[in-house]
Amino acid sequence: MSVNLTIKNKTPDFVRVAVFKQRYNAPRLNTVAWQVVQPDVNGQCSIPIPTEYVVYVGSGDCETRRVTIYSNQAKFIARDVATTDGAGTTVTLEGPLDPEVPNQINIENQASTCVSTHVQKDGSDIYLSRKLAYGQTHEEDVRPTLYVAVINEFLRKGERLVDADITTSPFECLAGDTIVVAGSLCGQTGYTFTKE
Repeated sequence: MSVNLTIKNKTPDFVRVAVFKQRYNAPRLNTVAWQVVQPDVNGQCSIPIPTEYVVYVGSGDCETRRVTIYSNQAKFIARDVATTDGAGTTVTLEGPLDPEVPNQINIENQASTCVSTHVQKDGSDIYLSRKLAYGQTHEEDVRPTLYVAVINEFLRKGERLVDADITTSPFECLAGDTIVVAGSLCGQTGYTFTKE
């Protein structure tokens, strides 16, 4: 299931808007441009925001099963498991387990090798993938808040979002909102966002 986020362009410019999540305790640390849209001048676009998350880890050329979760909290543990022929080990993802912290997805690495973590919506990482050594944990706050910002023409979907890419302050929104971007790149106030 998904709910749309609508972005209306009321500027005279062809603006590019990134949709992303950011950490509450460290905004824009490890932030990724989850979606990038470019609504026409005086036009709009709708972005489906799935309610579920998909979690998996990768190790070398292998990936674990993808686990879909429909809640806002879960814990996972990456572990070694013997291959079917018994000649070696591979990584498996155990979970979802009982969560320890509300509004958080935790992925703990108990495998003997490094793993890359993935927390996705709609087939794309909504948080930047992280490499975890044995004993490390990847924690992400998964409250429903999203952010939008006007970005430069070089940033692409799935790329790391840094301050130099953003031409407006991040604007807080939720799935189901209609967001209006107004103003002008050359205007006194630049671009602004409001909720309709």
